[in-house]
Amino acid sequence: SYYWLWSRELAWGYYDHPPMLALVMSLSPLLDDSALGLRIGHLLLSTLGSLVFYVFCLRWLTPRAALASLFALQLMPFWLPFGVVATTDGPLLFFWSLALLGFQAAVSRGGVVFWLAAGAATGLTILSKYNGALLLPAFFVFLLLDREGRRLLRSPGPWLAVAVAIAMLVPNQLWNATHGSDANLRPFHEGLELARAPLNLLSFAALPFLLLTPLVAWAWLRQSWTGLRDGRLVSDGGYRLAVCASWLPLAAFAVVALVTEVHAQWIVPCLVTALPLAFENFGRPGAAGVSARFLRVALASTAVLFVAGLGFVAIVFLTAHHEGEGRPHGLARLAVEVRGWSELGERVEAEIAQRANGRPVFVMGAGHHLAARLEWMVRGRQLSHCLDPDRGNQYNLWQRDREFLGWDALFADKYDSESDIRLLETACGSIERLAPITLTMGGAPFQRFSLTWCH
Repeated sequence: SYYWLWSRELAWGYYDHPPMLALVMSLSPLLDDSALGLRIGHLLLSTLGSLVFYVFCLRWLTPRAALASLFALQLMPFWLPFGVVATTDGPLLFFWSLALLGFQAAVSRGGVVFWLAAGAATGLTILSKYNGALLLPAFFVFLLLDREGRRLLRSPGPWLAVAVAIAMLVPNQLWNATHGSDANLRPFHEGLELARAPLNLLSFAALPFLLLTPLVAWAWLRQSWTGLRDGRLVSDGGYRLAVCASWLPLAAFAVVALVTEVHAQWIVPCLVTALPLAFENFGRPGAAGVSARFLRVALASTAVLFVAGLGFVAIVFLTAHHEGEGRPHGLARLAVEVRGWSELGERVEAEIAQRANGRPVFVMGAGHHLAARLEWMVRGRQLSHCLDPDRGNQYNLWQRDREFLGWDALFADKYDSESDIRLLETACGSIERLAPITLTMGGAPFQRFSLTWCH
């Protein structure tokens, strides 16, 4: 819902991301800004992205290997979540795949039109998330390693593609410069942490085995090494592109790990390209590297892990509970997090209808995510604001503070916070504590949300 607010006020950039996510979520009014509406763009991109990925694989794999790679993609721990949960990573995965396919077509077919299309797809990838810029050095190294590629570098096509990608990024960078956004440098906000570098590198090295599942990750590592040993980096264009688009961005993130922790979602696009490399021997008995039998076991085990993971999440949500007062922890926190939202929506509507009395009213949350959720609950009929600018700097992009001067507000918080109450008492003429929203979990009452009316 926080990103949904962006889609209602489209711009060339936002506090911590480029604009593609907001553009994709602007489809939500087609479904009345419903929960499905928030996600419909990502569902469509995930579906189309699967098709693009399959066509990309078919251009250098056998049909059986391409189908196995596509099936594996659907089972990966990242493809389903990013196709459903509306974050920047969904558009990034789609346009990353499209840029690979476009570059592949430009190299094989030539022609200005194909290079312009490849550049546009790369530009859209960067406008989805700045990680997409890592495709540019990957493409450059791909061309540099091959005689035909070096010939292409002396032609205008690749440079036209780069010019298109950069031109598409210029409005976003101008927006960042004129609005005080430092989105480009957000991974480095915590500063240099050399003492933590070994731990960061160790956790970074484990990420491919978590995100690809262990056996698939091993197949990718084995095929990468076997191909290097056999000289395929020069002789096999499909292998070379898969290696450049997976290993080179990962190498860049290994450098980032020296500075700060690398989050799992950052490296996900690299692993999309790793899948066809892992499964290239599927249906090719006797091929060098991983055996077809091992790949069948890897695919079957990944399917088992996928089903088991879904079952585990369902069991947690259905059985974990919280007893007593205070904030829940561990699995109970996951279970609590999905409960009480419908009750909050009903209460917000009812309290505003009862208390507004024709006066202008806005809704207010303790953090920018909750504030945005409240505005989504009332379908934008009342605007929202974050209580604390220090926690809402992402949300205060449109500087709504002055617009609300003299209005009443309904404030919601997940838990009672005395510091929040003191802020409300300072900012408002008076406040009125309302009955909280209480749920029963594990046979015990639990306060889920507190509500305060602010005059």
